[in-house]
Amino acid sequence: MVAGLVLLALLAYPIGVLGLLAFTAFTGCFLSCSAPQPGTGLVWSAIAAVLLALPLAVGMSIAGARSRAAWWSAAALVLVVVAGWDLAAVLAR
Repeated sequence: MVAGLVLLALLAYPIGVLGLLAFTAFTGCFLSCSAPQPGTGLVWSAIAAVLLALPLAVGMSIAGARSRAAWWSAAALVLVVVAGWDLAAVLAR
């Protein structure tokens, strides 16, 4: 569990940057505005989802989680967080 938290702390900045890149791609605005690129936003979001899932997977592996429900719950949590961020980006436009 501690390994997962340490990995999350190490990956927090890259995950945040990827979230910002996804937000910028979905809205088309950062310092100045241009045309939105939702395909690029989905790519950045997918990479961020993988980075967000790594600490959960490491922590659950070390903790010895064998339940499929636990793994599916962790995957659902990652998808909800990433989809929520994407939805917020699209609605902010």
